Amino acid sequence: MKFSSLRALSDRGLIPGPKESHEDFFERVTKTQFADYESVVPVEHWQSAFEITKRLFGFCPDWVSAHYSNDKLFFWEGAAVWLGPTFVIQLRENFRKGSYLGIYKRDEVLAHEAVHAARMAFEEPRFEEIFAYLTSSNKWRKITGPLLRSPKEALFFIAATGLSLLATLFLNDAFIALPFVMISLGFLRLVRTRRVFLAALARSKQYIQGNAFAFLLHLTDEEISLFAKATQEKIEAYIKVQDSIRWDMIREVFFGPLSTGSTYFKKRKAITTDGGV
Repeated sequence: MKFSSLRALSDRGLIPGPKESHEDFFERVTKTQFADYESVVPVEHWQSAFEITKRLFGFCPDWVSAHYSNDKLFFWEGAAVWLGPTFVIQLRENFRKGSYLGIYKRDEVLAHEAVHAARMAFEEPRFEEIFAYLTSSNKWRKITGPLLRSPKEALFFIAATGLSLLATLFLNDAFIALPFVMISLGFLRLVRTRRVFLAALARSKQYIQGNAFAFLLHLTDEEISLFAKATQEKIEAYIKVQDSIRWDMIREVFFGPLSTGSTYFKKRKAITTDGGV
């Protein structure tokens, strides 16, 4: 695979993970093909999802597998993801009609999971759900959806709520407050996380060429925090020493020919100053 193809891979949502070597990444790329299921989601059901991911993040996940099946889904689950050699989305049969429970839209669920697919080689939970819930057209869900960062947190909250109710019945009424305390702490964490994310989004626009959401999608949690808080000098110094297939992709897609040395930063700063922003 030629180096010049990194932009094309990014355009498909095939992004190297922070710990992936050049060889590991391209080995994963060769395995990205549709799985052979009897109920594969047809391409026409993907079209709106492709439009969502293209508009938000600049990629079209044409390699992600998806199929309709209720097998092994809990009653509250509309979809599930199975990780193996490839990334496979399982949608409840009800989604064949375009939505589930009149709340969840098929195209948004596919787009949501496709964002996770793009970052399947990342183990970076802090901003992951913020990225994924940007695909929702519901403003409330877009903001509050990332309250829980993983299925484990959801199960912990359900278990803690059940135990607090039992404790309230048999021990002390004060335990009823536990779920509300947990929700409050979750919202506090979410507010702080969104503040960092939005700061990184705003500052990255000063440095890169192209889609700022797409740029952040290629970064680790630590790097997003760096762009939100660090000085220009620290950011520039950090980028200079990065030597990985992921940063090769980032430079090619978002920095282009101006990414060497400090030329790009100085030129962008001059443009911003002259523009009176």
